[in-house]
Amino acid sequence: MVRIFALVIVVAFISGCSSVRQESMQEKPNSPSPEQVKWDGYFQKCMSAKNFGDASICRRYEREKYLSEEQVSQAEAQWEKIFQASGPDFHLYTAITSADLEGMQEAIKAGANVNRIFSSTELFGSRAESGKERFTTPLAEASSRSSRKKLEMMELLLENGANPSWRRGRGSYEFDIFTDSLGRSLQNADGTTIIHGEDVGLLLLEYGYEPTLFSAKRAKSNLGSGPKAKKVYEEVMRVAGPGVLAALSKDEHNVRRQTQSRIENVERARNDLQAQIASIRQKKIDGVREIGARICRVEEGRSGVVYVGYVERIAESKVQIRVANSYFKDATYSRPAGFEPSIIWDYPANWQRCE
Repeated sequence: MVRIFALVIVVAFISGCSSVRQESMQEKPNSPSPEQVKWDGYFQKCMSAKNFGDASICRRYEREKYLSEEQVSQAEAQWEKIFQASGPDFHLYTAITSADLEGMQEAIKAGANVNRIFSSTELFGSRAESGKERFTTPLAEASSRSSRKKLEMMELLLENGANPSWRRGRGSYEFDIFTDSLGRSLQNADGTTIIHGEDVGLLLLEYGYEPTLFSAKRAKSNLGSGPKAKKVYEEVMRVAGPGVLAALSKDEHNVRRQTQSRIENVERARNDLQAQIASIRQKKIDGVREIGARICRVEEGRSGVVYVGYVERIAESKVQIRVANSYFKDATYSRPAGFEPSIIWDYPANWQRCE
């Protein structure tokens, strides 16, 4: 009877826990994933956008995975409204980012400025990096596209008056489309090249690109990049102005002078070292060439025998030495078997003052 009663209590307890768990699951629906939360935020920013830069978030790819059909439709309508109101300059930029040649032509016909300088704030709104405003042009944007249509887009802009020499920054901070393109190529997935960076450079030169000292030096340093690199460099040298050529010649002269100076410094250091070694060697010899000097010679090798002698006479190149003692280097109390004192003539360089 007691066992039956206990069994009833256990069954009731398990049943109660199960019902509580089910109620808990019903009361707490699954929370949205971090990705879903992020896209909900994108949607809210899209719907509150007032300009092209802020509205560009409405074009986010893969939005259909996270937004409802109604939200996607609202985002598309919001983007279309702001896009249409943004004007032909922004229509041209948008067509370039989509590699849409037909859209580019329509924007240009509508009066788009092919030399418009866009700021990152204009293009990306509040998402632009704070304190680091960046600038670009339609041509610069087309050159940065990873598209097979890159050269076609660039040529369309150049034919309609785009400035091939637009640049920002100066000196080593200079950026222009020409220098940025050299050495860079567009490749297939298998690694084969579709468009060489030098193709971009040659196109810009064809439409009147004006080299600077920086770009001329860049073209020269790029000579090892391929067969077209030489053609680019030769064309740069042909069209570069006198000022650039003079500055390049002066720069190359300075480089040669600096290189020569480094060579001379290395040679001077080598000579100084050799002089120091010779001085040490001479001092060692002078110390041995002294009558009565106690001198030693170590026989290197497995035996490590040290011979001790005294200088008795000095000749032009040798000294007479009375070899009086010998011992093992690592066992000074032990004399090698068969050693006998002797008098020899030897070169001073083979001996040194005993410590």
